[in-house]
Amino acid sequence: MTGFDGGRTSFENHNNGALEGMPRVITCPNGLELAHNYDSKNRLSTVNVGKLRRVRLEYDDKGRVVAYAWEPAKS
Repeated sequence: MTGFDGGRTSFENHNNGALEGMPRVITCPNGLELAHNYDSKNRLSTVNVGKLRRVRLEYDDKGRVVAYAWEPAKS
C-alpha cells in the first residue's frame, strides 16, 4: 500500500492453518517491522516492534483485552 507521501507499507499474512489471513509482519515505510505473534487460542499475544521493543497483550476469560505492556524485546 502506498501512502499519499509515496511511503510504502507492506503486509505479510499467514497463508494456511487457523491463522490464515492474519497479519504476520507489517513493514512500515521507514523499514520498521511489526511482527505479530498469536497464542494457542489464535489471539494476538505480542507485537515485536523492531528488534528492541514489544507490546504484550493479556486477555480475560471472555477473550477481552484487559492489559497490555510495552517492554523490551526478549533476546
